[in-house]
Amino acid sequence: MEFGALHCKPVAPNCKVCPLEGSCFAILNDQVNTLPLKLNKLKVKERDIHYLVWINNGEIFMKKRGEGDIWNGLYDFWELNGKDIPSQNIANAKIYTHKLTHQKLQIRFYISHVPPKNSKAEDYTFYSFSEIENLPKPIIIKQFLDAQKLILEHK
Repeated sequence: MEFGALHCKPVAPNCKVCPLEGSCFAILNDQVNTLPLKLNKLKVKERDIHYLVWINNGEIFMKKRGEGDIWNGLYDFWELNGKDIPSQNIANAKIYTHKLTHQKLQIRFYISHVPPKNSKAEDYTFYSFSEIENLPKPIIIKQFLDAQKLILEHK
């Protein structure tokens, strides 16, 4: 990859010092000025996610994500929209950044012992820490749980 970046530049290729000059597709086909073709970069969308980590009797409320969004089929926490973010917990939010190929996620985790507003409990289940270990979950959720394990288990 570094070789191509140094020699096969679209604007000013360095063909004279290239050891592949005799077998180069672009030279042999008179396409030095058009190859390599630079593809449009994928636009990375920034997204904020706010999770309420609801703990009750040593268990955490989680749900399996549905189709049509990132992490389809993986388990995560109660996702809050902007107006439901508990104001008393804003200072206590644990903030993580997670980069995907098409999204840069800024994720805030709010630990609470109070049920979320407007909760649809049928969509969620309480899981013990040992059960959560076996659930498929996004890497960022696993990182959060691993970092907070001692704190969460004793709340």
